[in-house]
Amino acid sequence: MPDSKSTATRLGLRTPSSAPGSPGQAGDVRLARAARAAIGRRPASVLERLEGRQFLSASIVGGYTVVAPADDTRVVYVSSLNGSDGNDGLSTNSPLKSIAKGKSLLRNGAGDQLLLERGSTFSEGLGYWKISGKSADQPLLVGTYGTGDRPLITDATSYAFGAGSGGASNKLHDVVIEGIRFYASRRDPSNPAFDATDKTDGVYIAGNVDNLTFDDVSVEFYANNFVVSPYFGPVTDFKLRNSNVSNSWAKSSHSQGMYLEGITGVLLENNTFDHNGWNEQIPGAGATVFNHSVYVQGTNRDAVARNNVFANAGSHGLQMRAGGIVENNLFINDPIGLSFGLVNGGGPLVPGGVVGVVKDNVFIGGRNIGSEVRGLGMEIANTRPGASVVVEKNIFTKAYAGGAFAAINVSYGKSQANGELAAGINDLSIKDNIVYEWTRGLWVAPELTGAGTGPKSVNNLSFDNNDWQDVSSSNLVYQGIGTGNGNVTYANDRYYSGNGNGAPFYLAGRTYSMNGWFGAVEATGEAVKANYVDPDRTMDTYSFTLGGSGTTANFLANARVNAQGAFNAGYTAAAANNYIRAGFLDRGDATPAIPGGYVPTQSPIYDTISLPPATGSDGVPLPVPPPIPTPIPTLPPVSPPVAPNPGSSTPVPTSPPYTTIIGPDGKPIIVWTGGSSSTGTTSPPTAPTLPGGISTVPNQGGTAGGGLSYGGGFWYIP
Repeated sequence: MPDSKSTATRLGLRTPSSAPGSPGQAGDVRLARAARAAIGRRPASVLERLEGRQFLSASIVGGYTVVAPADDTRVVYVSSLNGSDGNDGLSTNSPLKSIAKGKSLLRNGAGDQLLLERGSTFSEGLGYWKISGKSADQPLLVGTYGTGDRPLITDATSYAFGAGSGGASNKLHDVVIEGIRFYASRRDPSNPAFDATDKTDGVYIAGNVDNLTFDDVSVEFYANNFVVSPYFGPVTDFKLRNSNVSNSWAKSSHSQGMYLEGITGVLLENNTFDHNGWNEQIPGAGATVFNHSVYVQGTNRDAVARNNVFANAGSHGLQMRAGGIVENNLFINDPIGLSFGLVNGGGPLVPGGVVGVVKDNVFIGGRNIGSEVRGLGMEIANTRPGASVVVEKNIFTKAYAGGAFAAINVSYGKSQANGELAAGINDLSIKDNIVYEWTRGLWVAPELTGAGTGPKSVNNLSFDNNDWQDVSSSNLVYQGIGTGNGNVTYANDRYYSGNGNGAPFYLAGRTYSMNGWFGAVEATGEAVKANYVDPDRTMDTYSFTLGGSGTTANFLANARVNAQGAFNAGYTAAAANNYIRAGFLDRGDATPAIPGGYVPTQSPIYDTISLPPATGSDGVPLPVPPPIPTPIPTLPPVSPPVAPNPGSSTPVPTSPPYTTIIGPDGKPIIVWTGGSSSTGTTSPPTAPTLPGGISTVPNQGGTAGGGLSYGGGFWYIP
């Protein structure tokens, strides 16, 4: 099914291992990468943590990032409650009133700190940020002081936080944003000041950025809560930890809780992503196949998603096109929980296949996408030969009643930008997973052709020691290709189906009974009903054990407000997964898929950049995916001046809808189309020179339906 278009079309952007039940203890991705370079191989050990590195001013304490000021750090205090811009801002007794004034006192490259008083409310955002830290050990900090709730930024007219500009001297580096709540108040339907025409994005990072961390933040109700892309240059070492990202929605464009593109080094850890990409209360903002909680494009590398909650997404809870590490996450009521390596639509896939691991995750429940039936647990495609991708010890339980798809789907992509470079399914091990009361168990796409090369090939796909239990349809296993040449193997799996209709197995055009399957395909398989301790545990029952109202909504409401200083370990993915996992200990199995007392371990980072390049059948390295044409970010001011409307003497608003086209010189052009009318020609008129380093597009040709439509302005950034 299609789930992507080009970035500009899809997003519709305007210019502009942790201990169970506690926050994660992950360290700096950059330190881990340096360590790998030093030993010259992929490490077997886990990512280096910052704990114990007492000589650093940046460390992890109690699971949260702590940045201690150095002797030469300038600390600036801002309070909406007690501040005045007439103060010096250098002590808690003399705070400033405005964020803008506080920013003006920070020194670029000095490792200064801007601290907002807890309990404060600001109608101004952090704006377009160009102030870097001193180093990874002494980053710039935007944080908090005092006690109480997170400082609240309610501005919905510009970015909550924006960054990105061209040139080596303008690279933003070593910045930590911690403890802030960014809330697009006018986009919240429950707010009396609700304005459905507001289209503001939250955090917008436009490239040329290194070592940017968001920790303990809440980003809510923007059109896109996070967008990170490499427009102005590479993005390296991006982290989001211990945070809430919720309720993104849009009417006239696609919406994501988080969209990540072209990043090397992504860490998503201990976050809650809830109800992103749609809003059923707003006409035109319903769920679609293009709107996800987290969308990780195939142009990212070294991506890690660990101990997160992905709930109630518009479509995918986590679309991990780049592969990487997906472990100990909790997926609740998503139409599609996870896609891994799979690309459907116009975006690029990873040439030669992805590497990584999917383990210890829990998938529970599901939902349709509007009237479109869904109910997929996870889908996987394009795994790299020799990478030994593993899907293990995941639990898929309690699919929703209207679902129509399998818990585990092995597939291939369609309509990608570089689909000819897909590797097919290679060296993929699916083992020790539990599927219980799902609609179907396993689905292997019938279009996959078996051994060989290419996007639809299958080589060394194995299923071992999985439990396929109590599926509601007739199919425990549906596989279109045969197993005669040994490229697909089954061993030690356990099956039970209470559905007496039809045959439980389908393989290469034939159906099989249970005994027929064991005789023809899997001699070591078993027909047995598992004797789990308590398999009917749900998030409703878990909420009740925590003293809540006994609903999934209650669990998620508490997970969203988890914060430093007001932290409840029970409302985390790690703790909830342990509760579900403990119910699936099988008292009658000598080698259970998930043993009693099992504690998930933390996987090593897969540094795909350091691996030998994937090669084609001729031994020639496969090309790197081309950059995705992204919308051009706005430099300050956020609303640029408007060029004359060539089709009307009446100027159009400063923020109308727009489209993106590619000019004859190959450069992207933003075309404002609010109140548009066709010029009736393929040559656009000349627009006036615009400030802020923005240049106008020269007179040049281009076609769109027989003529270019303009209404407000057109320009590009060279």
